[in-house]
Amino acid sequence: MAIADGKPRSNLTTIRPFQNADVPGLLEAWIEHWASFGPAPQLSVAKFEQAVLARRSFRQSEMRVAIQNDQVVGWASIAASATDETVAVLYALCFAPGPDQTGDQLLTAMQQAAKDAGFQKLQVGVVRDQSFGLAGLDPIGHGVAVPQTDAATGRVLAAAGFAEQAELVRMAASTHGYRPPISRESMQLRRTSQVRTDNHFFDDARQASAMAHLDVETNRLFDRGGNQLANLDFWYSDPEAEVMNPTVAIVDLGEAYRRGRLETAELYLLGTILQSMEQRRVLVAETAIESDRAELINQLQSLRFQILYAGNRWEKQIT
Repeated sequence: MAIADGKPRSNLTTIRPFQNADVPGLLEAWIEHWASFGPAPQLSVAKFEQAVLARRSFRQSEMRVAIQNDQVVGWASIAASATDETVAVLYALCFAPGPDQTGDQLLTAMQQAAKDAGFQKLQVGVVRDQSFGLAGLDPIGHGVAVPQTDAATGRVLAAAGFAEQAELVRMAASTHGYRPPISRESMQLRRTSQVRTDNHFFDDARQASAMAHLDVETNRLFDRGGNQLANLDFWYSDPEAEVMNPTVAIVDLGEAYRRGRLETAELYLLGTILQSMEQRRVLVAETAIESDRAELINQLQSLRFQILYAGNRWEKQIT
């Protein structure tokens, strides 16, 4: 125990449930964690609170906070998977790398919380998030789970028996002066098709809450006969919320992602929308793809997307 300013200080870390007064400390821990292996996130308390706490799925009982000397030094939170009721997702695990084992303590607490809630498996990291409210939050972007550059988190997960699952890559394209590649097919589509844009609304209440800080637009390509040739969704920052940087857009590849490749009409539609983004002051478009989808990655690279970094989803059977 050390003494500073006449008051005893301890390096002992305690883990407790979230309290409303913790919010500024949660943001500081978030920034410190990400800054330990990359650029520091540029966030305000208001944006962070809206993305993390003001969500339909958020429960105070599902967050744990690490406290040292009455200060927040880390936190973690889980929520039910949107696709599998037996799975919980640890969508945040924030701690400063060091010898005090804060990350290990938080992970142990979250495993117990998931067990107590009846979950059988715990996954770590969000991927193409549409359910947790983190999409676009700096530096999550579309979400590639745990970045491979986050060595401290990787060590904590491996030590606790978690295993790496799918590898993903974060890809981005600059829209400044963007010109899509020209081909015979694209020239034909330019002459014979048109793009229509509609606002996208979510029927699922949880999804609608998680995506409330984004404006989602569906762009459809039609031929002269009114037949739909392609459709893609693009996520833009809501001008009032601005949780996501307004100069960034996220490309939701939808069926093309599930198919593992872009059809000719989809390639043309994506290139056309990328070319139009600079007019609305969107300078970067990004997406997240499993690294084994080689054909899709090559197609995106032909549209001038570049791989920024890779990440992995980790998981563990807990019951």
